[in-house]
Order: sequence, then C-alpha cells, then structure tokens
Amino acid sequence: MRTAEIARATMFALLAPAAAGGALALAPLVPFFGFLSWRPSLALPALRKPPLYLLLLAAFIVWMAVTMLWGPENGRPAALQLAVTAAGGLMFVRAAYADADALRLTRAGVLAALTVLAILLSIEAAAGMPMNHAANPGNQDWQIAGNPGRGVVVLLCLLWGALALLASRRAWLFCVAMLAAGGMLALQFGQSANIFAFAAGAAAFAGGWLAPRIAIWATSGGVAAWLLLAPFLSPLVTTRAALELPYSWANRIEIWRYVSAQVLERPLFGWGLGAARADEETIIVFGRRVSAIPVHPHSGSLQIWLETGGVGAILAAAAIMAGGWALARTWGRYRAGAAAACGSMAAIGIIANVSFGIWQSWWHAAMLIAAAAVAGLARRA
Repeated sequence: MRTAEIARATMFALLAPAAAGGALALAPLVPFFGFLSWRPSLALPALRKPPLYLLLLAAFIVWMAVTMLWGPENGRPAALQLAVTAAGGLMFVRAAYADADALRLTRAGVLAALTVLAILLSIEAAAGMPMNHAANPGNQDWQIAGNPGRGVVVLLCLLWGALALLASRRAWLFCVAMLAAGGMLALQFGQSANIFAFAAGAAAFAGGWLAPRIAIWATSGGVAAWLLLAPFLSPLVTTRAALELPYSWANRIEIWRYVSAQVLERPLFGWGLGAARADEETIIVFGRRVSAIPVHPHSGSLQIWLETGGVGAILAAAAIMAGGWALARTWGRYRAGAAAACGSMAAIGIIANVSFGIWQSWWHAAMLIAAAAVAGLARRA
C-alpha cells in the first residue's frame, strides 16, 4: 500500500474517535494526512490551470491576510491557519478520487467512519457521555456537552455523502437506519443548530436527488446570498421576536443586530481580522448585561463582513457560486452526487451561520472531510 493510501486510511480510522471527543483534533489531522497524500500528478494540473473557485478561495485568503494590517494582533494566526488547512485539506479531497483504488478507499472509509462515529455518539447520549467524562475528569455535563455536540456536526457533514453512496447502491434499509441515526443524534447534547442543519440537509438532499442541476444552483446560490445579505437582513429581526425565543437564540439575535450595526460603520474593508474576538462592548439580553460578541458572532457570514468587509464577503460569495457552478457541471446529471453535494452544503451553511466561528480550523477540516465524502461518489477517477 502506498504512503498516500496509508495516510488516508489512517485519517478515516482516527476520524470517529477524534470527532466524538470534540473534533478539535481534526484541525491538525486533516492537513497533516492531506499533505501525506500529496503527489505531483495530483497537484500540478490544478496549479497549471486552477479552477475559478480555487482562484477565488486563494484571493479570499490573501485578502484576509491584508486585513491584518488594520486588525488587532490576535487575528494574525487565522489567515495562516486557514491557508494551511485549506492546502492540506484540498489535497486530501483531491486524493480521494485520484484513481479507482482511491475511490474504493474513500467510500469504505466514509461509511466505516460514519458508522463508528454514530455508535460512539449514541453511547455518549445514552450513558451520560462516559468517554468525554473520562477524558475530562471533574467537569460537569454542561461543560463537556459541546464535545459530542461538535461530533454530531462532523457526522452531519459526512452523512449526506454516505447516504448518497448507499442510495446509489439501493441499500435502502441502511439508508433509513443512517438517516434515523443522524436525526436522533441531532436532537442530543442541547445544540438546536444541529436539528436545523439536519432538516435543511435532508430537504436539500431530496432536492438534489429530484432535480440535480437546479438544486445545486439553488443551494449554492442560497448560501452565497445569505452571506451577501446577512448584515442587511439581520436588523429586520425585531427585539419583540427575540423576546419570544429561548435565551440562547435571543442572545444570538441581539449579537447579530449589534454586529450588523458595526458592519455598516466600515462596510467596505471591515474592522480587520480578529476584530470579533477583540470587541469589548456589552449588550442587554433579558435584562442581563453580556458581551456583545462572545469570541465570535455565531454567524460566519456576519464575521466575514465584520472582519474582512464587503470585499471579503464578495470574494467568499463568488467562491461559493463558482464552486456551485463547478458542482452543477460535474454532478448535474448524477442524482447521487448532486444529492450529496446539496445536503452537505445546506447542513454546513446552517451550522456556519448560527453556531461556530468561521475561522475555527477544526470546522474548516470538517467541511473538507465532507467534500472528500462527496468526491468519493465520483463514477470514475
């Protein structure tokens, strides 16, 4: 077995325990094994004639780095982390369909990793998170619930590629079992964002199966539009609506209103990389004074606008649209591939815009693993 195959097999073997334990370990693992998967025959064609989405992604990362010139010092590592994760992760994705052997390994690895991850997370949910308690002695449930919660996020990223693979083989019983497991686990660990992501992923998956090309355009276009319009639509959510929601969502809405106002103060170039983490202002939510931006604004779109401005938002949205166009061209007549791509994009889009900070490296790694799962559906190398 070649080094690249050993690297990818090892990554899939480590994926489930790493995700169930909080997924933070994916940040170094995915680029590391991605670089081990590197072969000149894979990288050089893309470098000679790079696709448009890759050029736009590179331009976005460069612009991120430029915004460090007027951003706080704590934002400086983010651009380098994204560049390293993207480079290694994209190599992992490219190696996933390099040849017939790579396709077989990717398909087997995705199915095995997802199955083991579902089992581990089910044990955590049913038995009071014994593995995470063992790894974090002395911590209470609320302190460690985020670990398996992030594991569910990784599961939701992988689910649609695996589901499409099973559906293409007409393994309907396994499809139903996997979908039921995903839905059940999305309800666990107190992260309602996972519930919305599962529902959106399921709807988009169905759309991709029924109308491949249209669904890909609609899904990628919807995510890009959300990114572009976020600071202008968020203020339309009224305080009255926020008061009728649970505290966690009311808090998010007030954060989004505050960040939207900050975006409009510097709409073109933004406040610079790291501005969200450096913000020290406070807001009132349910009569309590809390941080206006607790580390990040719980919206990837607003964070891109806040820190990189309209320039960054346009580059990011253009990269998404270019990626959607490439997917439509590749999967436009292939139901399984389109369904997997749409389900993954929708689930990732929901989570990115209501939950985690957009610069978190483990989150980038999870997205790239999802891309590898979709790439594994290729009908030929």
